[in-house]
Amino acid sequence: MNSIDAITLKSEYVPDPHLVIRIDGTPLDSLLASAFPERLFSGLVPTLLDWIDDDRQRQIVWERILPSDCKSSVAPILMCPDDLDFWCTIVVAEISAAPDVIHWMRLGMDDSKREDLPDEIGKNVDWLDGIGPFTFDRDHYSRMLDTFRQSAQPKHVT
Repeated sequence: MNSIDAITLKSEYVPDPHLVIRIDGTPLDSLLASAFPERLFSGLVPTLLDWIDDDRQRQIVWERILPSDCKSSVAPILMCPDDLDFWCTIVVAEISAAPDVIHWMRLGMDDSKREDLPDEIGKNVDWLDGIGPFTFDRDHYSRMLDTFRQSAQPKHVT
């Protein structure tokens, strides 16, 4: 089983410390950057931060990040810190929920057409081979989400 939590760190392009998602002790953007050094994953920030201005986009993130038991969803999990919306780089996770565990089946880059956003995010995905799947204890996953909920951090402006 993998570990997941949220801790406050500085990331590559955001000067102020902010919450990041860690998997097995490594920030998710760093994990992706190590697995795919040719891609620009380093410095992406969690969509769970309270930094997205668009209410519909924020709603989609929170609706999809924890599907109902025996259901799955494709949730936006990382975004570009410059734009802080779905219109730039978005990493998504295919998430499946069971009573005791949450599975991130695979990760990928959203490849939706601009005119299909925000509601169709996750419909067209360039899935990343060689990373995942991840399985998290449901209680730990819920604690990670609660950390983001309880920390309404001010939006970063670049």
